[in-house]
Amino acid sequence: MRSIARTVTITMLLALTAWAVAQDGSDALVAKCKADAAQLAGVAVADIETKLVEQVTWRDGSLGCPKPGMDYTMALVPGYKIVLDAGGRTMEYHTDLRQRVVLCEDTPADDAGGGDAPAPTGARVLVLEPVADAPNLNGRLVSKALDGGDDAVILPQCSAFSVSDSGLILAKRRTSRSTHELVVVDGAETEVVATAFDFECLTFLEPTSSFVYFMRARAGDDYSLFAADRGAGPQPLAWAPTARQGQGASASVSGAIIVLNLPAENAGAGRVIALSLVSQTVLLDIEAPIGAAAPN
Repeated sequence: MRSIARTVTITMLLALTAWAVAQDGSDALVAKCKADAAQLAGVAVADIETKLVEQVTWRDGSLGCPKPGMDYTMALVPGYKIVLDAGGRTMEYHTDLRQRVVLCEDTPADDAGGGDAPAPTGARVLVLEPVADAPNLNGRLVSKALDGGDDAVILPQCSAFSVSDSGLILAKRRTSRSTHELVVVDGAETEVVATAFDFECLTFLEPTSSFVYFMRARAGDDYSLFAADRGAGPQPLAWAPTARQGQGASASVSGAIIVLNLPAENAGAGRVIALSLVSQTVLLDIEAPIGAAAPN
């Protein structure tokens, strides 16, 4: 594995680069909202008036605009509420701090001031439920409705998962005593990404569909870092350090930086590794008894 070329495929590198540079400020987000509003309202961008730009922390990945049947990350997401006037049409956009923009409310000029819009319904949460006497010790990944609707089984066998802001699910499931599968779930479609002894630290690189993970190919091997995208197969990041202990590892992402928190080995201190996924360099590799995180 160490002899594999240091660079990932061109497809993966372009995906990682696009993700890394997609860290727009509010001006760029407003411009993106105006472009969308101009197309929808049929007016020139120059004729659209910005009524409000407010920094907001959304309570989950829906950015305050949950859609029926969609699953969202249950974590705080910093972003903006942007209100535009497009030819008398009030259009409210919700964003994150990167490139994701959602048209949350669109009030025609005739309806302005006509009362509050009904609260969105259909919000759901993913829950990994235990399964008694499961032969491979898997749980069951279930999408639970928060408005009293029916639950839906997403994966009947699952031992760990991660969810992107767009609703993609990255999960692992144990298929035997010595094998796990890594899968991506997109609605009703489930794609097997890789098969190995174990996978840990499943992390999406928002706002793209790219992701990284630790993989232990065989029992006794170190955990190695891989990157993948739905359109390109997994590629080893051979320039990144390996880890002896991967269970319990976590990751945080900010800009072009991913920070890995690795558990202690043999009662020693934990380990913190900071990587640049674009320049493919190790920025930090130290012992840390507590850990670290990439700031937003």
